[in-house]
Amino acid sequence: ETSSGNKEEEEKEKVNEGADREGKGKETSSARELHLINDDLEFNSGLQSWMKSNELLELGLDYRLVAVLGCQSSGKSTLLNIMFGTNFQTMDEELGRSQTTTGIWAGVSEFSKTLVMDVEGTDGRERGDDTNFERKTSLFSLAAAQMLLINIWMQDVGRRNAANMPLLRTVMELHLQLFLGSKKGKLKILFVIRDHIRTPLDRLAGTLRSDLEAIWEEVSKGGPYEGKSSGEFFDLDFVALPSKPHEPEAFQSAAEELRWRINDRTRPDSLWGADNFPDVPADGFQVFTQSIWETVRDNKDIDIPTQMEMLATCRCDEIADVQYAEFLAAVQPLRDHLAEASAPPAQFGGPVSDAFAAAVASFRDQSKRYNREIAERKLGVLEDKMIAAAENLYVKHLAAHRELALAAFRTSLDQVLPADPAPAPHFAADVARLRKEALGGFADQAEMALLRGNPGGWRYGKEQSRLEEEIALVEEEKRREHLARLQHAFREKVRNQLGKPLGRLLDDPRDDLWTKVGKLLREAETDTVAEFCGALLDGYACTEEEVASLEADLRAEVRNNLQTTVRAKGSMIMYQMEQTFDNAFRNNADGLPRHWTPADNVREIYKAGLECARKTLENLAIMRLDSSLASVSVLDDELDNHHEALVIDQNEAKQVWAKFKKGTQGALADAERAQDQASAKNGLPWLYIGLLVIFARDEIQFVMQNPVYILLLLVLAALVFVGYKFNLHVMILPVVNTVKEQATEQLADFFSKNRPKKQSSTPQ
Repeated sequence: ETSSGNKEEEEKEKVNEGADREGKGKETSSARELHLINDDLEFNSGLQSWMKSNELLELGLDYRLVAVLGCQSSGKSTLLNIMFGTNFQTMDEELGRSQTTTGIWAGVSEFSKTLVMDVEGTDGRERGDDTNFERKTSLFSLAAAQMLLINIWMQDVGRRNAANMPLLRTVMELHLQLFLGSKKGKLKILFVIRDHIRTPLDRLAGTLRSDLEAIWEEVSKGGPYEGKSSGEFFDLDFVALPSKPHEPEAFQSAAEELRWRINDRTRPDSLWGADNFPDVPADGFQVFTQSIWETVRDNKDIDIPTQMEMLATCRCDEIADVQYAEFLAAVQPLRDHLAEASAPPAQFGGPVSDAFAAAVASFRDQSKRYNREIAERKLGVLEDKMIAAAENLYVKHLAAHRELALAAFRTSLDQVLPADPAPAPHFAADVARLRKEALGGFADQAEMALLRGNPGGWRYGKEQSRLEEEIALVEEEKRREHLARLQHAFREKVRNQLGKPLGRLLDDPRDDLWTKVGKLLREAETDTVAEFCGALLDGYACTEEEVASLEADLRAEVRNNLQTTVRAKGSMIMYQMEQTFDNAFRNNADGLPRHWTPADNVREIYKAGLECARKTLENLAIMRLDSSLASVSVLDDELDNHHEALVIDQNEAKQVWAKFKKGTQGALADAERAQDQASAKNGLPWLYIGLLVIFARDEIQFVMQNPVYILLLLVLAALVFVGYKFNLHVMILPVVNTVKEQATEQLADFFSKNRPKKQSSTPQ
């Protein structure tokens, strides 16, 4: 309850912002009354909020505005309170007669959709002879109201000032001025004759009509209205009310009857005519009346059409701003989704179209009461703004779908390509099919995302072209990637096809080495390259130029692979030369170690071994795949034009050859020494051996009788056998010979000293 009370107080303070509190301190604004214009000529800017709090803004043109004019302290506020259930401040007669209502107050009828304006009374002593404020409030009331209540006392009928004749003259002049400004419809003027007794109402009405006609004749009309009667501009009605103090019940009854004739427009005797309708919708009432009042206050001429156009422009702008904000709020979830989510929203065109249509329909409904031309123009502006905002989202939506379509294309392409580096025979056909599916799916999504009727004329061709370009890039990327894998697989196949056979040929280089290598190379190029190029033509839709280029690259790869393998063997050339030399020099025809005999020509065999080693060097140092290199020597010829064919540099080859020859000289010396030893061994005559046995029988007998010497002889025999068996005699014989010579000398010396003396056989 406290919260509710605070809200009411805040609302009351809000709607009375700018209002002036005058009189005797008793005038205050309430929830149903508003001090619209104070006596300082200030317009209350809280009118719109006040109308909203009283549920008036949604009425459109279904409301009426009644303003009361009359002399000060003539009971106008009291009459309005009875007729409309308002609570305007009234005069307390016990405190004296003075001004109660200052400026203009607005109220809401308790019984109908009717606004009521309680206008400050005329002919008051507070303002004296100053009629400026009176004229301004009258003009404002004429421009805003559909009915004027003229509160007049019966005894004043027929008088000039007391009967408000100056005021009525002002009303006629100002209303004619508004007619000249194209204000449509007659003005309803209801004379409420107070304290009516005896004199028939018809006579009173006739007097007032006569006075009004006299005033009309005096008014300067001019232009197209010259000679027109007042009946074409004013709809007059007359009502009489008994005296409130003397006949309170009759007064109350008559006032209530008048209440319903005004508040109930459906009654047959309703005081409202067909022309008495507002021109300004309720939601534009503040803008219109404030503009009118500012014009009146500044003593400018009122141009109703211009004011209406200004009102239409202002209100249509306000309505458009509200609808645009609601449209943005409606599409905000889509904006958030596009900004945050990785995938586009499932529904786009439908929600945006619904929000667009709702905004347009709401604008049309709220602006239909205003100038149609202006409303349509403002609607066009609103539509353009919404279309621009929606197009921005549409472009982002298309970008998201473009990325989605591209990712789907990439994934689908990966699925149709073989996982292993094998040829894809249907690559081109699969790519064409997947491209068509991706572009078709994107086009479908783009069509579905368009606003209904496509009022903005959106096109998605640019995004589709971009997608097509990106698909082409992915296609080329995947094509090159797969071709690279395929090419790598073919390289591996070539490497395997060449590796072992080439290694075997190089490990055992013979005279026909390069003939066999060339044949192996041609087979690899013919079989593998042809298979690769066939796959390119069949499945990848390569052009002849691309195939020729790839074929040349692969052939170059084959040759490079072969050259790499051969050059890798370059460090083994010295070893292979040694093997060749050993086979020719150190080993016999059966591959066994050679035993040098005096009959062997060591130096000729050595020269033959060197020649074999030289051939090995010549054979392995140059790749003789070209027939022009068949007879070229790496040691003797100049090879400046054949660098690519060299396995090792020419200078390196010469260094290898020189080092090799120097290294084999020791083998030649060993061979000659072994031959000399063999000659010495085989040169001892058998006669010498027989004589040695005969003459050395004593020594032999001595040795045989001594176990130590027998053991020594056995050990020596075993060593000689092992040395002979494992061909160690070449190294051992010189040592043995030396030992033998020394041993012979020592034995000879030993035997000469220990030989037994022979006894004399001379007879006694």
